[in-house]
Amino acid sequence: AVYVYTRTHRLDWVVREVRTVPNTDASFIRPTEDTRITLYTCAGRYNPIERDYTHRLVVVGDLVKVTPRS
Repeated sequence: AVYVYTRTHRLDWVVREVRTVPNTDASFIRPTEDTRITLYTCAGRYNPIERDYTHRLVVVGDLVKVTPRS
């Protein structure tokens, strides 16, 4: 589960997918037709010459609940 808090609501997300992609793949940040949250971070080996990692870990979640905060 992933919980996101705004000033007025709590949004509950359930992880649908976890995958590792090459660091050259940016397809996961393109617009989608569904409501989702996409989180990503570095993965793989660090290349000190490029100052980057070889892969990205991508986590995608579906919105399951929105609760007003009091």
